[in-house]
Amino acid sequence: GSGDEIVGVAFGGLGAGTGKDFNGFGFGGLGIGAGEDFSGIGIGGLGVGAGKDFRGIGFGGMGIGAGEDFTGIGIGTFGVGAGKDFNGFGFGGLGIGAGQDFTGIGIGGLGIGAGRNFTGIGLGGIGVGSGDTFKGLGIAGFGVGGVHLNGVLLSLGMNKAEHNGSLTGFSLSSFNYIKGKQNGLTIG
Repeated sequence: GSGDEIVGVAFGGLGAGTGKDFNGFGFGGLGIGAGEDFSGIGIGGLGVGAGKDFRGIGFGGMGIGAGEDFTGIGIGTFGVGAGKDFNGFGFGGLGIGAGQDFTGIGIGGLGIGAGRNFTGIGLGGIGVGSGDTFKGLGIAGFGVGGVHLNGVLLSLGMNKAEHNGSLTGFSLSSFNYIKGKQNGLTIG
């Protein structure tokens, strides 16, 4: 590890880390992390993490996390998360989460959530949701939800637009609960 920055290649039997930025390729038997930004490829037996932004490709045996923005490809057996925005492709055995906006393609064993807006394709075993606007294709075992739903929504359970929200597009589920304006077709 380094208290400052790592630029290049780092291998750690237990782990590899830096107090500031990591730029390059890193492998840690248990994990690899950067106190600030991580740019490159990271493989961690348990996890990969960045205190601020993660840009690149990461595989974490359990998960991958960025304190702020995640941009790239993330695969975590349990999950992938970003404190702010997620941009790219993510696979989380349990789920994927973005504190603010999710843009890209996400597959979550249980679900995918965005605190604010979701734009892209979401496939969640139980659900796909956004705190405000959902734009794209949402496929879920139980439901897809948000305030403003735009696109194609498919679920076995319920698709729901909250708080004087809206649906613009197509929704197919057992029950469509649109608490607001509907522009499009609902079947269920």
